[in-house]
Amino acid sequence: MEKTIRRRALSRFASNILFCGAVLVTVLCVGYIANLEYMSAQYKDACEFYALLMAELVSFTCFADYIHKTM
Repeated sequence: MEKTIRRRALSRFASNILFCGAVLVTVLCVGYIANLEYMSAQYKDACEFYALLMAELVSFTCFADYIHKTM
């Protein structure tokens, strides 16, 4: 039989970081994007920046969770 790897859930610490960070990034970026002309170059760049910040937030949260669980 094959061994299955069981994933551990995020700790409460990491969940709080992820939730608060996602809310903060969304509010700031959506507020900025709302003031730009639709589909302009700055609009597209701001949307890409938002996606980049969200990806960075997820990777930071996973790293923080790893550190939190190993200490």
